Amino acid sequence: MKSFETDLKKYSEKVKLKVSERKELREQVLSYMEYHPLPKTSKEGKIMEDVIVSESYVRLRLTSFQMKIAGGVFALVLITIPLLANKAVPGDVLYILKTQVNERIEGGLAISPYKKIEFETKLMERRIAEARILASEGKLTEDTKNQLGETVKEHAQAVRDELTELHDQDGDNAAIAEIVFGSSLEIQSTILGEGEGSAGDVLLDEIRDVVNDAREETTISMNKEQNTPSYEGLIARVESQTTRAYELFESVKETATEEEIVDIERRLSDINRLIEESKVAHEEGVKKSVANLAGVLGQTQKLIAFMTDIDVRDAVELEELVPVVLSEQERINIAKEEVHNIELLSIEITKRTGLLEGDGLVIKVTDGLGDVNGLLIKTTTALELADIDAAEAALLEASAFIADLDLMTESVKELIVEEVTEEDVLPIEPELEDDTNTDGEDEENPEIEGEDENAEETQESVDEDTETITSEEL
Repeated sequence: MKSFETDLKKYSEKVKLKVSERKELREQVLSYMEYHPLPKTSKEGKIMEDVIVSESYVRLRLTSFQMKIAGGVFALVLITIPLLANKAVPGDVLYILKTQVNERIEGGLAISPYKKIEFETKLMERRIAEARILASEGKLTEDTKNQLGETVKEHAQAVRDELTELHDQDGDNAAIAEIVFGSSLEIQSTILGEGEGSAGDVLLDEIRDVVNDAREETTISMNKEQNTPSYEGLIARVESQTTRAYELFESVKETATEEEIVDIERRLSDINRLIEESKVAHEEGVKKSVANLAGVLGQTQKLIAFMTDIDVRDAVELEELVPVVLSEQERINIAKEEVHNIELLSIEITKRTGLLEGDGLVIKVTDGLGDVNGLLIKTTTALELADIDAAEAALLEASAFIADLDLMTESVKELIVEEVTEEDVLPIEPELEDDTNTDGEDEENPEIEGEDENAEETQESVDEDTETITSEEL
């Protein structure tokens, strides 16, 4: 087999210029030589005066070490400038490099529809973050606000277009992508809702409206039955994102405070518990298992955003972004405690009723206490039947009733407090005069006399205990 070099040599030998081509090339060379002649020197090395001297030039000679340094500096510039451009905001010199170079390169790497949705979502989040930065610095102008608002709207529309296209190709992944996009919109809406009232926030109104409109449309689309993901695809996505959340948590531990660590651990515990509950519900054939699992995916996405995005962590509290999800036992304990508190308040309001003026008000408060008592019975019955939703609904109504009654009797509240305080401070002394009036009565009723003696001993014991407690308190 002939080598490539041999074939190339033979082929090159056959290639020749035509006569016209050689003539044209010769004329070009002569023309260049005429206008760019070399300096003619004499034998002594001096330049002769009757010739045209070519323009002077400088020849740089670099060593290999210098070439390495120059290459390193060039590479550093190529790496550093794009990184600096990523932090640029509208008005900065490098902002055009960020949008026209860096982001276009990123967009070129997003090939699949799912990746394009993620990329457009990221661009939308960047534009919102830029608007917030400018607003916080007082640099957000009307023109910049309009520009960023339109850009946010374009990216949100691009995501919806990609979702429509993805639904035709892969409905399962499209539904999951819709959940992730909805979580992103919820995060941005929560952040933009912070700090209302300043001039910068007023300029953010249009961007906030764009986000809320997109969120509403996404919520409507997610509620459609045909956009519901399959349980298998959803559980796979949830488990992968949960794994990522735990990995991020390990890295966050190094810089987070003890309170933040406890808060994040609680959310991760909630997520694991909800996943297990969804698995059990799916095995039992409960239709809501997929919807519950979709909610878990949204919670996981928001928790990941809180751990990875410094802007999100600085702008919003974790409880507001990812509220604690109470377990059934926690809800039962809270309900029981609330029932106890309402009962105590009902007793106090009953005491106030005797001091109220006006029969109409007394009747109204008395009837209200009856309604509260009925709702508390309903709550207790529901708790015994493990119907927590019904118990919480009845308890909520009872809390509203008792709050109204507390407000209606507030005018005599201080009187009840004073009376209770006096009774506590000045305990009532026992009266024993009737039991020791005559000797005859004591002889005729020996059993009563023995009981009186026991009562006196008991009272003396109580008095001694009272004195002991009093001395200890003092």
